[in-house]
Amino acid sequence: MKQAKWLLLMAVGILVMLPGCKQMNPVVNPDVRVAVVDLTIGTWPIMANSAPQTQIGTATFYWEYDHFDPSLPPGPNGNGQFVDLKFGVKYETYSGYPISYAHLNISTVQPTGKGSPGLYNFNSYLQTSLPSYTAIFLIPETTLMAVPDSGWDCGDYLWFLCEVSSGGISGMVGDFHNPEQGAWWNDLYTQITNPAPPDNPEPPEYREETAWGYNIADQSHWFWALGRTYKWGGVMPYTLGRSPATFDLWAGAGQNDPSKGKIVGTVTITDNVTGGVGQVFVHYVLTDGCLASEAHAGADKDLASLSKKSNKFAPGKLGVNGYYSPWDDDFTLALDYNPDWTNSFVVAAHAIVEIPVPTAPTSQQTTGE
Repeated sequence: MKQAKWLLLMAVGILVMLPGCKQMNPVVNPDVRVAVVDLTIGTWPIMANSAPQTQIGTATFYWEYDHFDPSLPPGPNGNGQFVDLKFGVKYETYSGYPISYAHLNISTVQPTGKGSPGLYNFNSYLQTSLPSYTAIFLIPETTLMAVPDSGWDCGDYLWFLCEVSSGGISGMVGDFHNPEQGAWWNDLYTQITNPAPPDNPEPPEYREETAWGYNIADQSHWFWALGRTYKWGGVMPYTLGRSPATFDLWAGAGQNDPSKGKIVGTVTITDNVTGGVGQVFVHYVLTDGCLASEAHAGADKDLASLSKKSNKFAPGKLGVNGYYSPWDDDFTLALDYNPDWTNSFVVAAHAIVEIPVPTAPTSQQTTGE
């Protein structure tokens, strides 16, 4: 069974160490998927008003991910094996202080003032509905790596403005500043390190789906354009020499219904054809931990011609086949160009896709040193 984990971060600033190893009930919030929490390290108080400040709640930083897959490449920042990795910031306020607004700003440069909380640069990543006593921001790791000024890499320090509003009271996290002119504010300077891999990661579970690369909204290129006796799916129009053409890779979209399917990646078509000689390249990129165990691609001048050649789009008869062990998430099939296709033709791209099975919510979470 796969595990989803929250791994809290070590930080510089106001830090409360949680002793020992204990069990506690998870925070129940209808707007956020409940996850297993592991290796809790610290929290920071949310302090309200000018000096002397009063604590009205806590803020917690953590990593959240769906599961750990050691078969994946480490990626540009060493975190590629954590599937759906997100940096989380959670505000929790005490009774009597419901959060009406929550704001978050992250930078590599120290703030010179409170600024306008409504314009903080990570406000759009708020996941919870307000008012509430809990506000959670979830930021994809790739977005954190593009944090303004100079970007984040593992071990870098970041500046945070964490602000909540409750009934006209403003609360912030970190060191207090009270200039002679201008509004008071608190800011937090924190080192963000990569999450630690689990000691004994359990292999993820997968379900198998068939997938086709096509524009699901373009009915003229559905297989169904040739009749309802055909399967769901479609082809991708392409013209030689044009810019790369990219299409969604849809898995399990029965009856060409997007609500029944899932986008598991993209298919991009390019070519190097010159003077009627060359190849057409069909490049698959799978996302969200999905992998392909096999793929098939083919092309012809139009939908009917490709159907006839492949016996109604039978994947193994499209033209070029690929089989992957271990499963792969980034690969290319090359088709030898046939001048009979003309300059504008259609391409069919099929894959057998292995999709990670979501982890069921658990009834408890663990904490530790």
